[in-house]
Amino acid sequence: MSFFIYTSFAETLFNADFWVYFLVGGLIFAIITVLQGMGLYTIAKREGLNHRWMAFVPFLNTYYTRVCAQKNRCLNMNPKI
Repeated sequence: MSFFIYTSFAETLFNADFWVYFLVGGLIFAIITVLQGMGLYTIAKREGLNHRWMAFVPFLNTYYTRVCAQKNRCLNMNPKI
């Protein structure tokens, strides 16, 4: 099923307008960002990295995930054979 089918179903249940969808979507986005940030913050703290606040910024956390992966040697571009 499509996302729009769910929203039309919710509209018939709650008879809401655009702002309710906007607020619910924003709330879900904020919850996901905070939970992802908490996990990345914990990893960065264990690795001893600086600038842990970047774990909570939506687009900087993608960069910071790469920094954590390089520090942890998960992202090894030139493996020694």
